[in-house]
Amino acid sequence: MQVQLPSGEYVGVLTFEEAFPHHIRYATMVAEGTVSGRTCTKPSFREYVRGYEPRAIFPHHTTQRRIVTVIDELQQEEQLERLGQVQKENKNGPCIGLQLDMWTDTTTHTSYAGVNATTVIEPCEGSKLELPQLLLQSEALDFEVFPHTEHTGVNIKTWFRALLSSRRIQPCCVSGITPDGAADGQCALNALEDLSEKADTCNQHQLQRSVLYSIGIAGSSSKNDAALKILCKHGRVVKLYNQSRAVADSVCKRQTEASIPSQKVLALVTTATTRWGNQYSQLSVNNTLRVVIDPTIEQYQRANRGKADAIVEGDTSESGSKVGKAVAAADIGLCASDWEDSIELEAFLQPAFHIKKCVDEKRFLTGGQTLLLMYDLKQGCEDAKPLTVLNTSTTAALEDRLRISDTRRGSELSAAVKNGRKIMRAELETRFFHRTPFEHSAGSDLHVQDVPR
Repeated sequence: MQVQLPSGEYVGVLTFEEAFPHHIRYATMVAEGTVSGRTCTKPSFREYVRGYEPRAIFPHHTTQRRIVTVIDELQQEEQLERLGQVQKENKNGPCIGLQLDMWTDTTTHTSYAGVNATTVIEPCEGSKLELPQLLLQSEALDFEVFPHTEHTGVNIKTWFRALLSSRRIQPCCVSGITPDGAADGQCALNALEDLSEKADTCNQHQLQRSVLYSIGIAGSSSKNDAALKILCKHGRVVKLYNQSRAVADSVCKRQTEASIPSQKVLALVTTATTRWGNQYSQLSVNNTLRVVIDPTIEQYQRANRGKADAIVEGDTSESGSKVGKAVAAADIGLCASDWEDSIELEAFLQPAFHIKKCVDEKRFLTGGQTLLLMYDLKQGCEDAKPLTVLNTSTTAALEDRLRISDTRRGSELSAAVKNGRKIMRAELETRFFHRTPFEHSAGSDLHVQDVPR
């Protein structure tokens, strides 16, 4: 086959041997999602590539699959050799850290599991002004789909054991396993007698569960109805903002009328029940924009007086229900006492949110340092501790977003915060600082009785 060059000369296309290195890069780009397979089949894309190399040819989809399969086999061989060398160099001592992630599609009742391995490549000596560091390598070992949730713990145990065997990882070489908060994953690790003592649940998941229990979101039944009621009212405001163009435009317009630059106009934060940092962000933005939200909701209620289905929210009265519940326009909004409770709830969540950000962004933070932060958080939840709150903004102006602080006594706080403190303190104590068997998923997987100060 010949192609015509821009000069008018006809030349032959690349041979398979000449094109093979390009086929590998092509297949890798498609597998990684850099370009889609559909895009690669379009004549315009191929014309674009031939603008750089008129002799270019494109691999058949069967060739692409074979290339990806060979790459996978080569990667597994390299991984086996490298992990074996690491275990040999460490004389079969603890040298490989494992991470087990589980998630479930509640619609199809399908569970997914992934395992990552982390090894130390070499220690890095920093300068005199820097602490010594370790150069780590983290890689995926396997990914598995469990088509039904029945006996998932037993299935995960069997799969996990087979995975270690296929990768030739000896249990004595596992330095630790970090599962997430999924009960089926923890059940599987608990059943592995030679590895159960090496499992420590992810600090972030433990903190997440502590916070969600304290604000009444997690659990078969709410432990803090007062906090949940406040969050529900804020969630309704945000849902109306998302479902009504008039409300969204009004929130934006009232900010721009206060001379807020377009790049600093705030949007309300959508509710995400499993991402508890979202709850704090939602409260913070709503409390900042109270002077914008209140008149906007009042204007909407006047224009939609008597409307019984202003928004549709999740029905929490029935566990597992996926049917929405209509909310009347008159039931949307917050009164003065609700706003007072809101700023206290925001202040209550702020320390935990800052710890979450610190752990997320400061990758050098160790497990021991994280425990110190958790200990400080637990101490801050004592009943008598005062709480510093940020009052709602008095105007929509940009300078008023620096809200005035106020300190309130522990005895003067709302029921939502008092109850939340009590629950948070108990959850942190149980999950981080109390020695309990690993099989109690609600208990601590970090076997620490106290933190030295």
